[in-house]
Amino acid sequence: MEKKASYDVKVQRLLQKIVRVKYVMPTLPSSAFNVDVIVQMGQSIKENQGCVAPMILERTGDEAYKVVQGNLIYHACNTSSIKQINAFVADNPNQSAVFLKQFKLNVIGNIG
Repeated sequence: MEKKASYDVKVQRLLQKIVRVKYVMPTLPSSAFNVDVIVQMGQSIKENQGCVAPMILERTGDEAYKVVQGNLIYHACNTSSIKQINAFVADNPNQSAVFLKQFKLNVIGNIG
């Protein structure tokens, strides 16, 4: 008789919330991106009232976050005077690493 494998899958849920851009710390400088791209993205975020793929942030304090994924979005918001943006918020580095991996598999892996 064949044994079926059993897997213990721990699903991690991240809180998606609206965060104030001024409380977000980028992990890449704006100089890492083309200025025209930053401006165009800022205009797009304003016109569409948000992003299709929200930033992934890691909580570093009560109202403090660092960017895990989405530095371009941060700089676009900052340059375009966008005060708040939707984001997935992880509470610790392990949680943000798991979510980043899921994001890359689900969103980026489905392009093309």
